[in-house]
Amino acid sequence: QDGLILTCNHTFAQLLRYKNPEDLQEKPFLSLAPQQQPNGKPSAELWHEYQTPSATTSFRAMPWQLQTADGEYLDCLLKLQHLTFNGTTQLFVHIVPQHRISTKVHAASLAYQAINALDAHIAILDESGRIVLVNDAWRRFAAANGADVSRVCEGADYLSVCDTAAGISIKEAAKIGNAIRLITNGKMDGFAMEYDCHSPEQERWFVLRITRFEQDKPYLVTTHETITERVQAERALRQREELMRMILQNMPVMLVAVSNRKIIAWNKECERVTGYNREEMEQHPNPFTLLFPDAAYREHLLKAHKEQVYRNWEVEITCKNGEKREILISNISANFPIPEWDTWIVGIDITPLREAEKSQVFHTFLLQNILDAVISADMDFVVTSWNPAAELMYGWTAKEAIGRPFVELTQPQYPGSTREAVIEKFLEQGKWRGEAIHHHRNGAPINILASVSMLRDGNGKPTGIVTVNRDITEHKMLEAEALRNAMLETELEKEREVAELKGRFMSIVSHQFRTPLAVIQMAVDKMIQYNERLTYQQRLNSFERISAQIRYMTQLIEDVLKLGQAQKGAIEAQPEQFNVCRLCEDVVEEVHTVHPQGHFISLACDYTGQMYQDRKLLWQVLDNLLGNAVKYTPQDGMVALEVYEEGDTVVFIVKDSGIGIPEEDQKHLFEPFHRATNVGSIKGTGMGMAIVKEYITTMGGTIEVESEVNVGTTFTVRLPKQLPRRG
Repeated sequence: QDGLILTCNHTFAQLLRYKNPEDLQEKPFLSLAPQQQPNGKPSAELWHEYQTPSATTSFRAMPWQLQTADGEYLDCLLKLQHLTFNGTTQLFVHIVPQHRISTKVHAASLAYQAINALDAHIAILDESGRIVLVNDAWRRFAAANGADVSRVCEGADYLSVCDTAAGISIKEAAKIGNAIRLITNGKMDGFAMEYDCHSPEQERWFVLRITRFEQDKPYLVTTHETITERVQAERALRQREELMRMILQNMPVMLVAVSNRKIIAWNKECERVTGYNREEMEQHPNPFTLLFPDAAYREHLLKAHKEQVYRNWEVEITCKNGEKREILISNISANFPIPEWDTWIVGIDITPLREAEKSQVFHTFLLQNILDAVISADMDFVVTSWNPAAELMYGWTAKEAIGRPFVELTQPQYPGSTREAVIEKFLEQGKWRGEAIHHHRNGAPINILASVSMLRDGNGKPTGIVTVNRDITEHKMLEAEALRNAMLETELEKEREVAELKGRFMSIVSHQFRTPLAVIQMAVDKMIQYNERLTYQQRLNSFERISAQIRYMTQLIEDVLKLGQAQKGAIEAQPEQFNVCRLCEDVVEEVHTVHPQGHFISLACDYTGQMYQDRKLLWQVLDNLLGNAVKYTPQDGMVALEVYEEGDTVVFIVKDSGIGIPEEDQKHLFEPFHRATNVGSIKGTGMGMAIVKEYITTMGGTIEVESEVNVGTTFTVRLPKQLPRRG
């Protein structure tokens, strides 16, 4: 604004005969002009007048005379424009040389002002394609799109500008360049091309037009005129047309357009209902014979069509698969006349509606004749329907029941629950099924199996309740009778089991006691009869036999007592900390002591840790299993004990190669007094395995058996390493 040149381009420096633009920087602009301009006014006065911003435009133009570095005067057109950068207003000066045509400056100024008034972006090119003049619209567009105004206006190569312009491809730029050459050479009168030039903020379209004129030499006028509104309107129209086409094609009613008995429109609903696609119907010489194969029926429809009397008329069509369907059709040509269409028909497939009506008739008949009471009510449980079965079941007629509370009519009771709890569950889940006790009008109870469901509208809102109630009174009576019979049968079975158990117990006890008592009796009789002749050793042997038999009977009684205590739960585990392998070694040693002529028992203990278990119960379990293995295994057989860890469990495996256990006996192995059928004369009470099973259960463990006759038996015992500590 102080008139000092801040910067200038090479063209300006060369025009005034300066070598470099830097030579003109900080130089007063008025120092490049004579004191007076050709119109007689002082240069300073004109400069002050034209550099003042106009109230209507930021761009001013005037004829001007400059002085070159070698003293010559140069006539030109001076254009001034105020631009603001970073809040500072600066003056943009554009010089157009007017080589010896100063007399035409005024006319050129008027023409320039005229093109500045246009909205189109205009650039005038010389025959080489270089820009010699642009209008205000061109400059504003360049500045608004972030372009360097000095590089896209006067002096710039137009094709270079096109190359860098958004929206113009290389192919389009080449096309423009070829058109410029042809128009310049007179081989083409003009050129026009539409292109897009989108910005990040908006979509834009333009049309480029190039024409030629002569002014002492050929010039080209290029105009870039916005056609955005037209393109957007055309696109919106196409979108509306496509939307309408899609709506017609996809609307849920059948739409058929007919011209000269030819189908020219056939939407997707028509294809779905009939099975015929559009191509089949449009290409068929007489498509209506496909839909209406009966000629008489077809003529009847044709007559109605000619008279255009049908609206909401039901017709029957034959589909591609031979299926018959009911269609409700209307001729709407009068409401939507389309010149090229004779008829416009809309149709609705009412086959599901007719089927629903038939179904409704059927269900109504079913409802009236079903044996179950079907009752509906509103959300306040006031009855809204009451079928004949309900009348028969409760003694109330439909007329009497409808409009009254359901609870008042049936007086429901819910064994094991309350009416409030049942209603709460029903409202929460939307359904309820269960047994209830209702009452007849005369007060008699009725056992009911009820299936209650909630009715909802299309939006899922509850609208009512329907219940299907079945009278199961007779069934409940039969069920109670069957239950009583089952209980009696169970009691009888228990009695039989107890009697059998007692018989077995008495048989075993009498047999087991008879033998030792006989031995005792024989020993006593011998000592009484031959006492004086018996030696001390013979009398001692008799006493030992008596003592052994007494111990045997005592053990038998103890086993019975132990089993009874275990079965009653009177035995509690007494856990303590002990070393597993040491306990196993002690048990094996004791078994060897008790059975001195027995087998060698191999011990493989791979768990060296501690257990917190009932040591005494575990001792008796292992002692019993190993004792049985020795007792039922031949002298040359094998007996082994293996111990290892399995997670939080200790596993004990007792193996032998003895007589084995028959498969049928394995089922009863852990029952009291049961002995396998193949034990022969080997002594035993049949109590040991029952006691073992109870002890293992008390310690929180399990026992499994695998056995094969004459091959051997394997018992697997699993016990937790620790029982919970007391307290």
